[in-house]
Amino acid sequence: MCLMTNTFAKIRKFFIIPLICLGFFSCIPEESFPPETILEFQRVQFWVDAVNRDSLVGISLLIRFQDGNGNIGNIAPDTTHNLFVHVFDRISLTDTIYVPMQTIHPTSPENWVKSFAVPNLGSGSVSGTFDVGFFDDFPLLQRAELGIVRFEIYMFDRDSVQSNRVITPDIHIR
Repeated sequence: MCLMTNTFAKIRKFFIIPLICLGFFSCIPEESFPPETILEFQRVQFWVDAVNRDSLVGISLLIRFQDGNGNIGNIAPDTTHNLFVHVFDRISLTDTIYVPMQTIHPTSPENWVKSFAVPNLGSGSVSGTFDVGFFDDFPLLQRAELGIVRFEIYMFDRDSVQSNRVITPDIHIR
């Protein structure tokens, strides 16, 4: 009888400890975000030519996102552009007035408002980082003179609800 009691006590320990751990971890709340998409500028990365280190060949904007209801991004076959980036140029290096680049260069407004099609990113609360890249064909990178720009980034979810608008700090080009 004593042998049976010891065996039962050992088995009980093996069940109680995992149950306590399971109960503890189930109390940790899942990450939840507001239903509308929230964007946050993280940083800018500059890409230079591997041979000619003075030659800027690209810019990447890293944008953090959070969405509480998972309706961010398109569901295939939809390829509607839902992430938008506007470029603003400082009029001169000595002032602080920024003008939309499509106003300065009205013959090519498509070069200054970029849009992207973000695919479906899941359901429920989702978060992550967008890497929005501008490379060789971006006219800003072809300027010979120094420029100071800002980017404005926003997006729409599948319910056509607009996110907050994020404006980067001053970015020095060249």
